[in-house]
This record gives sequence, structure tokens and C-alpha cells, in this order.
Amino acid sequence: MPYGTFMLYNALGAVCWAVIFGSLGYVFGRNLPQLEHYIGQASLAGVLLVALVVGLAFGWRWFARNRARLVERTQLVWQRVLATPGLQQLQVRYPRAWTFVARRFARGEYLGLHLTIGLVISVAGLWLFGGITEDVIHHDPLTQFDVTLLNWVHGRATPAGYAVFNAISLLGSPVTLSVLALGVGLLLAARRQWILLGGWLAAFAGGGLLDEVLKLVIQRPRPPYAGITTAGAFRAATRWAR
Repeated sequence: MPYGTFMLYNALGAVCWAVIFGSLGYVFGRNLPQLEHYIGQASLAGVLLVALVVGLAFGWRWFARNRARLVERTQLVWQRVLATPGLQQLQVRYPRAWTFVARRFARGEYLGLHLTIGLVISVAGLWLFGGITEDVIHHDPLTQFDVTLLNWVHGRATPAGYAVFNAISLLGSPVTLSVLALGVGLLLAARRQWILLGGWLAAFAGGGLLDEVLKLVIQRPRPPYAGITTAGAFRAATRWAR
């Protein structure tokens, strides 16, 4: 970048920064440290979100470039698996079931393969979630492990750790999710992708409803450290360390 262009944008950035924070200090006065704290959390949350998006973008680019090679290797592995004696016997003994399964994994059956894998993952996830929920409701040993792990993590808390996890919590806050839902919804509406828009809104509405229903069903109290503010937790951790 030319030196003059760099200095111009650098000066404009400095002016904007000074004007914004000077105005905030003038308006909020004594509440500026608290506001600065929340701005720092929001900035860290934004950095984590950008890093996630960039990571997904690079991962998708790598997959797009190597898709043909991955498909070819997958087909070779699949052919080797099909050539095993056990599967050959199953193919002869259960021809209809074998045909159904083979169609699910055929290269041309794109939608069938994705729906089958999605169904298997969904059923496995529901089974795992149901087992954990049952353990929590009946206060099985899993809940004791949860509390032990919570105490261990809280006893080794650091300022950087609090900042990171506060930022992660901010990413999942109702305000952040509402802004995300509204932004993506407007984008899909502008592109007239009504089916995706309906699925997107239904996912958010269903997630919120499921969250409230599970809270009513499980009725497990929040961890004792969940309501502690960052500053108070720092002070408590410092006292314990002493």
C-alpha cells in the first residue's frame, strides 16, 4: 500500500476512534468503564465470529478444490468394503435390503444419501440427548461429574478465560441471535428464497420453544457461578488464590 494512502486511512481511523470514545465518555460519564467493558466483550465476540466465518470459508474452499479427489478415494474405499466376504453374503441373503442400502450410498443418489445420513445423525443425537436428560432429571452420577468439573474449572479461572467465555456467551445471547435471525431473514427475503426463509424462521422459533419447554421439564437450577459478574468472579478467584 502506498505510504500516503496508509497514512490517510490511519489518520481517519484515529479520528473516528477518538471522536466515538470521546463522545461516549461525555454522554455516559461515570458509566464509561462499564460501557468500555461491554464494548470489549462485544469486540471479542465479533473477532470470534469473524474467525469462525473465515475458518468455515477456508474449509469450504479446500473441500471444493479437493472434492473430486475425496469422492474418488471414497469410492475406492467403498468398493473395497463391498468386496469383503461378509458383505457379499449379506447381498446374496438379503437382496432387497441390500438394494435399498446401496441406493442410499450410490453416487447419483445425492439427496437420498444426505437424507439418510441426516436421519442417522438426528436419531443418534436425540438418543444421546434423551439419555443425558434422563440422567439429569433423576440426579444420576453424571450430574455429580458435571458439578465436579464446574468447580474444577472455576477454581482455575483466569482473566483471559473469563473474557473468552463471556464473549462466547455473548454470541449465544438472545440479542445476538435475534440480530442474526433478522439479518439472514432479510437477505433470504431479498433473494426471494421463500422455502429457505421459512425453514430458517421455523428453526429459530422451534429452537426457542424447545428451550423453554426443556427448562420447564428439567427444572435444574443454574450453576452457582452463573450469576456472578466477571469483576466479582475475578475478586473471588483472587481471594481464593490468596
